[in-house]
Amino acid sequence: DGEEIHYRFNKTDMSLERSTDGGINYLALTAPEVDIEVLKFYVRGERSTDNEQPRVLLVFQGFAGPEGKTRTVFSLQTLITQRLLDR
Repeated sequence: DGEEIHYRFNKTDMSLERSTDGGINYLALTAPEVDIEVLKFYVRGERSTDNEQPRVLLVFQGFAGPEGKTRTVFSLQTLITQRLLDR
């Protein structure tokens, strides 16, 4: 649709954030009781001339639960792809 979406890691809040207005305003995607410690983006196929399906591998690790209580450690990985090949 031509919409540009920005993602970032907020080191102060230890959260993943998203912006749909060109990176001016960001909203948290993670709950306040979730702390992200590792966040990595691996991008492939970003050039329109590379003839690869655009995709991003997102890897993150952290803790869930209120501080001072038993917290759950987690590791997640997901692959995000664009529907259409760049032309």
